[in-house]
Amino acid sequence: MSFYQPHQMRKKFAAGPRHTALAGTGRITPITNRLRLEELANELPAEVVTHQHEGVRQRVSVGKATQPTPE
Repeated sequence: MSFYQPHQMRKKFAAGPRHTALAGTGRITPITNRLRLEELANELPAEVVTHQHEGVRQRVSVGKATQPTPE
């Protein structure tokens, strides 16, 4: 992924842990196909993954993830 813009790389690497954290809090998560999010998340250091999880949990706790689950 080194030929992409750095901010786009950081966003894509963070997406997998963020989706996992959303699912862990009982929120809906996007369905993604062919983005290799799990593979990219496995390349991240554990402290970065933990930081992403905590950030999502904090945003959920203050009400920033209140979109209802679709029926």
